[in-house]
Amino acid sequence: MVYKNWSFRFFIYSFISEIVLIYKTANFTNLFNNDADWLLTSLSFLAIIFEVASLFFLIISFIKKEKKDVFFYIPLLYFILHILLIPYFYINVS
Repeated sequence: MVYKNWSFRFFIYSFISEIVLIYKTANFTNLFNNDADWLLTSLSFLAIIFEVASLFFLIISFIKKEKKDVFFYIPLLYFILHILLIPYFYINVS
């Protein structure tokens, strides 16, 4: 089984769900709408599940010493950027 391909697929799913989440959050005007709250919560949960799955398959691909190509490096770059940008967002939000 090629784990890096699964990692790349879950990365794409995570990226798409985050884009939809950003779009829905930007268009979120009614703060007390239960339907929108449920949608945002479920999309956030789905994005987290996809990211964890992508990271899991990326680690397995690294352990199994699979050939490294674009399907390996794009999710790896994504996670490195996440690690570097998380402190930035926490500092600027508060």
